[in-house]
Amino acid sequence: MCARGLLRNSASNYFKSPARRKSTKKCIVYTTKATDPYQNLAFEDWMYEKVDFSSSNCLFIWRNEPSVIIGRHQNPWKECPVTDLLRREIHICRRRSGGGAVYHDLGNINFTFFSDRSSYDRCSNLRVIVAALQQLSPNLDVAINKRDDIILNDRHKISGSSSKLGRRSTYHHCTMLLDANKTQVIKTLSAKIDITCKATSSVRSSVLNLVDADNHLTFDLICSKVVDIYQRKHTSSEVYEISTNDEKLLPGVGKYREELSSWEWIFGKTPEFSLKREFLNEALGKILIQLHVKKGFIENVEIIPGLDEMVAITTFLQTRMVGCRFSSQDLTHLLSSLVPPLDQKLYRSISDNILSFLQ
Repeated sequence: MCARGLLRNSASNYFKSPARRKSTKKCIVYTTKATDPYQNLAFEDWMYEKVDFSSSNCLFIWRNEPSVIIGRHQNPWKECPVTDLLRREIHICRRRSGGGAVYHDLGNINFTFFSDRSSYDRCSNLRVIVAALQQLSPNLDVAINKRDDIILNDRHKISGSSSKLGRRSTYHHCTMLLDANKTQVIKTLSAKIDITCKATSSVRSSVLNLVDADNHLTFDLICSKVVDIYQRKHTSSEVYEISTNDEKLLPGVGKYREELSSWEWIFGKTPEFSLKREFLNEALGKILIQLHVKKGFIENVEIIPGLDEMVAITTFLQTRMVGCRFSSQDLTHLLSSLVPPLDQKLYRSISDNILSFLQ
């Protein structure tokens, strides 16, 4: 974590501090035109697992098509409107690093800094980006806060960070809001389900695009300047444009993508949680439905009060819903295909409210 409070670095004196002498390691910079989020996240994991960073550091610059990326220990249903995003074909991805949920589109730049454990320096990485922005736009008020976010004008978050640290290798990745769709940033990171869980929750912040402060900034300008400053921190450097799904260059990377895009990883890795919904029935008054979900599957169904009129329905649903995936598609198919017992009107009311969990 960077020093407490806001940390500002003048671009002119960035390299004057003895603490910022050039690294004896060479640096490698990778850029890509690939915008598949699962593919780019798979590349990160491949690099982390396969590459020895003892003699080199690496910077990877990438962008994704519209996606919500959640942290490894988060609950997607708590972080975003899952059913709506799937309907609109906006990707939902679970990365292997921790931290909160973020929205990506082509107006967002992603930087990943790879190193060995001894060279890991999150704050130094962020200073590279801050220095680049200040060189491009000297009047831009950007700073690093104690959460390792980059803040614009002391208020608006333009970049958030997360990391994965292993015994040998590490990576630190961060976002950069250049010209992202701010409506989608807000809309895709809003969920209305009442969930009880121990999953990591995102910290909501006021966001702003860099182009709102300086409309001369572009993707190419920022990337070029970040690469320039990163290269100058090292004694030698190499720059490559790659395809992040190149099996000849990256043998086995497709398997990483396959796992990251699977339901079992995205939803099945969610820490167990409970959710509830209360609704009014004309004859019975308040009815409370509670579900418990573990590894993405419904583990328990409870309907309160347990009056005689509802015992048969509760038992019917309990025996059939347990083991079903907590997904709109699976639950809709299941509940619509069942032949309701006894009070069909009450059954339909309860099943409709169960489905509303996922809308």
